[in-house]
Amino acid sequence: VRTRVFWLLSINIGLQTVVASSMGLHLVAIMTWKGIEETTAGALVGVMAIAGIPWVLIAGWVGDKWPKGRIIASANVLRGLAWFALVVTDDLRAGQMALILVLFALSEPIYTVYSAMVADLFGRRHYATLSGLLETVGGVMGMGAPLLAGWTFDVTQSYAWFAAPVGSLMLLSA
Repeated sequence: VRTRVFWLLSINIGLQTVVASSMGLHLVAIMTWKGIEETTAGALVGVMAIAGIPWVLIAGWVGDKWPKGRIIASANVLRGLAWFALVVTDDLRAGQMALILVLFALSEPIYTVYSAMVADLFGRRHYATLSGLLETVGGVMGMGAPLLAGWTFDVTQSYAWFAAPVGSLMLLSA
């Protein structure tokens, strides 16, 4: 807990939680804001979830071959690009939104890589305690994000004022 690496990892996980918690709650609303019908948006969420399944296995395999920090940084860049794609596009068709959701789906398995990274960096002796601390920091950082996203939309009638800073945070965390 006294190491710089622990806190950098904590902040990175916290930023991921900011993104995941706000996206999880507002994804259908974001898609309807971009012009996609609500039923189509719901179906796209399901497709994204199913499409992400193989990536968890691939991320685990790649995490054994490549440096985990680079995998996490790549996932952060993909998430940042996905958020910026939401900001710079106007009305989207379902196919265009599906491409943006692919960027999100490709970045989802990094939580598997985080778990392995904790074991690599700190060993297994205190793995559960350290993982719990990391998740607590992440949870605290992410708990207000869905409220902020909703408030931003209520005030501006746009998610752009939320998506742009979140995209920037993802690129910064990379």
